[in-house]
Amino acid sequence: GGGRGAELQEQYDALFEEASYLKRRCAQLERENARLEHGRRHTSKDKRQLLEKVAELEAALVAERRKRADMEEALATAYNATLRELVEAGAGRPNGAGGARA
Repeated sequence: GGGRGAELQEQYDALFEEASYLKRRCAQLERENARLEHGRRHTSKDKRQLLEKVAELEAALVAERRKRADMEEALATAYNATLRELVEAGAGRPNGAGGARA
């Protein structure tokens, strides 16, 4: 049975080649899995950081809007006071000359 020995050798070689391929494929999948796992951790960390940044920016926006509203209110108060002074100053003149007519 010399033919039998050659046949067994071919089967052994084929199985060895397949085992080598599967071993390489397993190592490749392990590397890919590690990369994906690292990416997942990094992504959830980035997502958390983004959510914190959004909250921070929203708080800054609310503060800026409040400050702007306060400034607009102060400006309107000053404008009205100036108008009132002009009207009162004009009311002291004959026929309201030089002042705004009410």
